[in-house]
Amino acid sequence: MGNEFTHSFFIPPECDHSDFEMPRRLYASVAEIEELGNGEGEYSIAFEAIDADWLDERLQSTDVGLRRIRMQKVLEDHEQWPLFIAEAQIRKESRGWIPVEGDWVGLFFAQDSKGLYRFSVFDNLFGMPREALGSIEPIGKRMVLALDRAFSMSPYRDATVQEVEDALDGVTTSNGVAVYDVGQGNFNAVLANSGAPTLYYDMGCGVLQNKGTRPSSLNQLCNSAPRTVVLSHWDWDHWAFANIDSRAKSLIWVVPRQNSIGAVHSRFIRDIVQSGGTLLVWPKRRIRVAAGQVEVRKCRGPSSNRNDSGLSMFVSGSDDQAILLVGDARYKTVPGANRSNFLSVVASHHGSNSSAMNVPSSDNSQHGRVVYSSGPNNSYHHPTAQAQQAHSVFWTYPLYTDVSTRGLSVSRPSHVYLGWSSPPVLPTIMCGNCTCDLQLVQT
Repeated sequence: MGNEFTHSFFIPPECDHSDFEMPRRLYASVAEIEELGNGEGEYSIAFEAIDADWLDERLQSTDVGLRRIRMQKVLEDHEQWPLFIAEAQIRKESRGWIPVEGDWVGLFFAQDSKGLYRFSVFDNLFGMPREALGSIEPIGKRMVLALDRAFSMSPYRDATVQEVEDALDGVTTSNGVAVYDVGQGNFNAVLANSGAPTLYYDMGCGVLQNKGTRPSSLNQLCNSAPRTVVLSHWDWDHWAFANIDSRAKSLIWVVPRQNSIGAVHSRFIRDIVQSGGTLLVWPKRRIRVAAGQVEVRKCRGPSSNRNDSGLSMFVSGSDDQAILLVGDARYKTVPGANRSNFLSVVASHHGSNSSAMNVPSSDNSQHGRVVYSSGPNNSYHHPTAQAQQAHSVFWTYPLYTDVSTRGLSVSRPSHVYLGWSSPPVLPTIMCGNCTCDLQLVQT
């Protein structure tokens, strides 16, 4: 089987790192199909994948029982998985058969320049891609079942409601919400009275094509960091910062159960567990769990749609005001989002076209804000003009983590503060931590 090694998929490379050996073929699950906001009807498809030749070599047997034993050995050696992410931009209606989110397919890379699609292939979440022509093909049903079984959340039990409540406990008062400037990603926090974070919602940042959108000076969490991260959904730009400051992997992670999470997300889950972190999978059939000033609500989309089946968060302040955090979920899938007036909201999906429908209403407070968390010159063209126009009907005062392309005289990282008072006063972190990169600068 050759020499074994640790595949550094999550470790930011120190150099260009675009000269890696291209795999011949991949077993790939469809992580997302996203419409680009360029007005040309193009879509970006992202696949999370494992080297098919590598895996086949380790599973080789006609005996079903033996193949399962060998697959279990592969899963135990998760640090050796040769992982890749492949992205392709296509016109969804013009290229024949197109997979749907969660499908397992084979990616075959052509050596004779006859592939149907042009792929950007990454062997590192923060690395440079190699370009290749290739095709998307179906794979055998037996292998699909084996991959579905292997790279899933089935080994992890549902948490109890009490466990989730205990993980959220401690947010007895809230000094507002932080929206951190992480580039093309999402990373929010509920703040303590000191101004330090007390509970995280997502922990993402710019990766892959958008890795350059993360401020290079953003590397450290608060040393008095909260013990819990609530993850909106399984998408690398919502958890990738945990690989920049790997202390985050030892925290408690409250996460949704979603189908066909793929090899990359499976590896990240195993890293959390191996690092001493705690994985609390959202309790089945539970719509909401509240503790102190925070209420987490399960979105109502199908589990095969990661964006719409994750976890949203309602943060409460004085006078029954609330701030809404939804990750990438469409507003109509968030229970109660369209029946309430909010003080502030972090725009869904970085301000994509999907956020332009069913926009939540503002309570018309002068210090209310809508915040767009996106990176400069990002590949998705977020926030789109359509999304901004739709939000402007209810929200008069927009803020952007992307200040560099908007002519604003704010240095990066340009973290945003959403407070309860009018006018909002920027808190100064008073926890004694002089090394973190989370000081708030916009309000």
